[in-house]
Amino acid sequence: MGNARRHTGRDDGGPVFNFRTGRGLEGRYVLGECIGYGFEGEVYRLRETATKIDLVVKFYYPDVLDPRRSVTVARRLHRLRHCDIVLQYHHHGEITWRRQRVPYMVSELAQGRILYELLAEKPNQRFDPFEALHVIAAITAGVAEIHALGLYHGDIHGDNVLLEQVGINYRPKLIDPFTAPQASKARRLKGDVVDLAYLLYELVGGPKGYPQSPRLVKEIVCGRRVDTICRKFPSARRLRDFIATYGW
Repeated sequence: MGNARRHTGRDDGGPVFNFRTGRGLEGRYVLGECIGYGFEGEVYRLRETATKIDLVVKFYYPDVLDPRRSVTVARRLHRLRHCDIVLQYHHHGEITWRRQRVPYMVSELAQGRILYELLAEKPNQRFDPFEALHVIAAITAGVAEIHALGLYHGDIHGDNVLLEQVGINYRPKLIDPFTAPQASKARRLKGDVVDLAYLLYELVGGPKGYPQSPRLVKEIVCGRRVDTICRKFPSARRLRDFIATYGW
């Protein structure tokens, strides 16, 4: 729900709402600190007073996007409620701020860290190639589930992936979903697959690490040639199956 600390379209002076910690919401929640802000709005920790359950809430800027945007996202997250890779939606609401209607959405507080932050801490800012492949395989499996329901993410990159390691496995969560409404659905589905290939390229070290990567990495990245990636992997399911059945 927007954990990436960036704010485009306005001067990057910090959160606009800047709601204070301890502020009540709906008489059932208490706001925590702001944990992220972006073009669309701001994300805060949230605690349900009765249960002490920690959640997150995203407040959408009223003057940036179509006010129905938050409702659209909520409906799509509900459709994807059985997909582990997406944040679990709780509910939607609205407050008044400086005489403006501000929609918000409450969802689970996902575990894990921003993928790009983890990448920055790696030696030489790169994952081991096989570790990178495990990460991409986990993300691709989740994206394939989203595509199977006729939806897409539209903006897959390391700032939009929360990653939690559980034993030898990785549990990713995608945040800030369903962007680029101006593009066709078919284009966005293919775009997700291209984003996955490009993300793998970044995880193995980009121009410095990619040339030394194993064959499987190169067969997925395809030299970052979009047409080749789309032709070889016309769907996330095809990419998922390719990784899972690759013969070493």
